[in-house]
Amino acid sequence: MIHKNEMTSCSVKGIIIDEQTGTSQVLLQSEDGTSLPIPTEPFETGAILIEIQGASPPKPLTHDLLALVMEELNIKKGEIEIYRCRGCQYDARLSYRRRFRRITREVRASDGIAVALRLGLPIRASVEMFSEGKTSLIDENSFAAGREVIFLPAEAASPIDRNEELTDNFIT
Repeated sequence: MIHKNEMTSCSVKGIIIDEQTGTSQVLLQSEDGTSLPIPTEPFETGAILIEIQGASPPKPLTHDLLALVMEELNIKKGEIEIYRCRGCQYDARLSYRRRFRRITREVRASDGIAVALRLGLPIRASVEMFSEGKTSLIDENSFAAGREVIFLPAEAASPIDRNEELTDNFIT
């Protein structure tokens, strides 16, 4: 039985990009191996890709700058919690400690993931979202229609076409 607000630790499995529509998603993987696609805008997609592929932009991007400021202000690490999905919008919270205060801020899930990757913060998501079977904007129909869908895994430095492997892993 799933309890309301129960969270599971997640890791970033990769980024999915549909070249025809220009849509993209970050693919989170829970402790039990279930995947959850989180829609991302182009800027956040780029910020997440830069971090998971270990690239360094010539000057800090917004997420890099926020992470640097948090470190300089001696803000203790916290976590990102993706706690709710309303339609295709995922709500998240960035929680951290400064001195003796716990501070929580509402953020877009994609921004929270980008910041979490830079600071090494844990990413947690509601177990309920995984069990509800939230569907992907890029789904099996993308593969069936022969559209060009690219999967950029977190552990690789170059795009890998993984259409066949991904088809089996989508939540429907």
